[in-house]
Amino acid sequence: EEIKRFLKNITYPIHCLDFETIGPAVPVFENTSPFDAIPVQFSVHTIEEDGTITHKEFLAERPEDQINLAPALIDSISDEGTILEWTAYEERCLRMLKKEHPDKEQAIDKILQRIQDLNAPFKAFHYYHPDQKGKSSIKNVLPVMTDLGYKDLEVQGGNEAAMLILKLWDTKDEKLKQDLLDYCAMDTKGMVEIFQKLKELIK
Repeated sequence: EEIKRFLKNITYPIHCLDFETIGPAVPVFENTSPFDAIPVQFSVHTIEEDGTITHKEFLAERPEDQINLAPALIDSISDEGTILEWTAYEERCLRMLKKEHPDKEQAIDKILQRIQDLNAPFKAFHYYHPDQKGKSSIKNVLPVMTDLGYKDLEVQGGNEAAMLILKLWDTKDEKLKQDLLDYCAMDTKGMVEIFQKLKELIK
């Protein structure tokens, strides 16, 4: 019943959003402070009401590309429907983008107003599997609900991704770039699968 109530508030098109960030001790971007979580990558999987799924992504391949992230994100999300995050991390990233891009404040606020946390039913134990081992991170939930997982990916976590993004800026390594894209995309692809499994559960 709780899962039903949660899903009732989600409207199409559904945009599953994930950011990857860096947190430099010495700020490298305007309007940022030491150790701010600066979004440098995003993935958005969108589910239409007819079941169509599309994917858009962005990765700053060099520091000067980061300024283009906010406009790319705004262009990737339609003006309608729910935006799904996993925990409140994406909200914090969006507020950082507002700080960095005062001219985009209104557009980012509209995105913030439509966010729902897909982690909520798991954090509240409305759904739980023993293999989650008491945790509700997407890395614990995804393998118990779907056939997807992170074990075959080259990048295994957000902290590793942050270090590898800095390495990418130095090396311009194409394989490293693809590994980072694959990792971020898995988060939002996983959210699509988890959402669909929740819908099946309440039928």
